[in-house]
Amino acid sequence: MRAIVTADVEAVYGKLRRQLEQKLADLDKGSLASQLGAFNSQQAIQAELQQLPDTETRLIADLLGLTRRNPPSQSCRAAGGTAVLPLALQPLDLAALNLDDQQLRPLTI
Repeated sequence: MRAIVTADVEAVYGKLRRQLEQKLADLDKGSLASQLGAFNSQQAIQAELQQLPDTETRLIADLLGLTRRNPPSQSCRAAGGTAVLPLALQPLDLAALNLDDQQLRPLTI
């Protein structure tokens, strides 16, 4: 389950990281005057990029139940997306699967 949660979180944060890097690259492409004018924006984007790994690590720990700091939904929203649990953590309707007792036993332990 850890691998699934980690992959899902990395996908969200990877997308966010690429968006921030693109914004930073776009700011660097302008004239010198526009680059000077965008200095504060560049600093803010760089600071956010530096914080992403720690935020990502905290979110993974929160989703796996390893910490009690922030509810996962708050951390997900901080990443810029809507709060959605990974598929592995969503409730499963076992009745809809039409499994026999032997098949259900490993799932209900």
